[in-house]
Amino acid sequence: MKRIQNPILAQLLMEIRFAPSKQHAKQLDSAEKLLSIIDKNRDYPYEFVCFQITGYRPKTGPIDEMISGKQLVEDLPIFIAKLSGKLAPEVSDQNETIYSIQQLAKKINVSTKTINRWRKKGLVGRKYVFEDGVMRFGFTQSGIERFRLAHPRLVAGASKFSRLSKEENERIIALAVKLATDGSMSRRKIINTIARQTQRGAETIRLLLHRFEKDTYGKNVLASGRKFVSPKDAGTIYQLYNSGVKVPALMGKFAVSKNTIYRIINQRRAKNILATRLEFIHNSEFDKQNAEEKILGSQTISRPSGGLLNRQQEIELFRRYNFLKYLAAKLRNKIDATYPRSSIIGRVERYIQQAQKIKDIIIESNLRLVMRVASRHAGIANRQDLVGEGNLSLLRAVEKFDYSRGFRFSTYASWVLAKDFARLAPAEKTRPDRAGAADFSYIGRNLRSEDTGDIEAVERASASLEAAMNNELDEREQYIIRQHFGVPATTIRRKTKTLRQIGDDLGITRERVRQIELEALRKLRQRLSDEEFELLENEL
Repeated sequence: MKRIQNPILAQLLMEIRFAPSKQHAKQLDSAEKLLSIIDKNRDYPYEFVCFQITGYRPKTGPIDEMISGKQLVEDLPIFIAKLSGKLAPEVSDQNETIYSIQQLAKKINVSTKTINRWRKKGLVGRKYVFEDGVMRFGFTQSGIERFRLAHPRLVAGASKFSRLSKEENERIIALAVKLATDGSMSRRKIINTIARQTQRGAETIRLLLHRFEKDTYGKNVLASGRKFVSPKDAGTIYQLYNSGVKVPALMGKFAVSKNTIYRIINQRRAKNILATRLEFIHNSEFDKQNAEEKILGSQTISRPSGGLLNRQQEIELFRRYNFLKYLAAKLRNKIDATYPRSSIIGRVERYIQQAQKIKDIIIESNLRLVMRVASRHAGIANRQDLVGEGNLSLLRAVEKFDYSRGFRFSTYASWVLAKDFARLAPAEKTRPDRAGAADFSYIGRNLRSEDTGDIEAVERASASLEAAMNNELDEREQYIIRQHFGVPATTIRRKTKTLRQIGDDLGITRERVRQIELEALRKLRQRLSDEEFELLENEL
């Protein structure tokens, strides 16, 4: 059973659930009467709701709290169902006929799914013990009549419903394929045309085609008369579109309709979004009403002069950064990978892009911090190599920083950098009492790695890194990451190269290599989990 969404109503149920049975019966009748008079477009004070159900006015608690009519219509049937479970009288003891969900569906010629949809619209059900001794939801004849009078068109339309036969299913699918053959009609237009011709609801047609497509491993029924687009061609279409090639040109090149092009583009966009890591530091203010207007509606913060952030700018940037990812993660749950809506995809992409811009400002403002901490842990000769490692640590620090604790980010990031540099500092390898420590510790770790779970975890993390590199990085970015970090790691350590050596290989400056590496690390950070990142850092 669903939960009551409004916390005030949920608390009221907890308070009255241990009342005597006679009182429960009165409260159930009162709750049903209240539901019958609720206007979805109005708000009601909690004091009024409590009095209507219980007969008394609350002396403490959220007396002045308002509950929307829409929320009451959704929650009161659940409230009644849960409260009736404490009473659950025998069907045979009732003064009027009680119908189970199945009996009611058969009586008025609708499906049980329709009955459950009606419950969300106000059809009140209570729990009864039926003749077979099983407690189920039941509906009184008077309650059914009240719902019919409140929703006459809904009940009349549903009663004319009859299930599609196997022959009708096949005829509808064949008609959908026929209408889609020339590619001139959109999916919606095809569905509406079939609905008119078959005298069936458009939603019924849409669900039928959706189920059939799902059973045929994602095959698009409404594109079956067109040229099949292979996954490789779909990837090429998406890459060309992103590079600026117009849709008409893509239609001509691949001999497909405009709708097919947009469908492929939206599916690829959805796939990228669903694969993107959207972890954030949650704050209770994110869940409050008008949070988006309050957090994102204030003045835009530009890149600070001199590359430094003051405390207030830092708090505001991290606040927005985490809230934008919170919004993106929340909205991403509504994306249907098979039939994604471009409006939802666009909003999620905007949230992610805005979050990335803020992250760029934070990182660029703290690059000097990486240089400063690196200089304390290394000599001039290898400081640039430590900077490359420091960029990785800085990216992780941005993801883990909680702005609400009152610390400066520079303090937290310095601690993360110092901890990571201490592990990597060459001084540790050259101390007499640590001679060969790196080699022996590595061998020891392999000897201890008889734990199969650890081996499998590292292998999975390595596979994730390899896949992320192949999918997200271009050839130059892959070369830099592989050469600088020695990817993939093996039992025999690969020889790595310095940023200067990589720059000589590619014919670019060491600073340019560092910039490209930082951008590549950002991309990888979005695709790998914290556990995978941590394992790979230990292995690289």
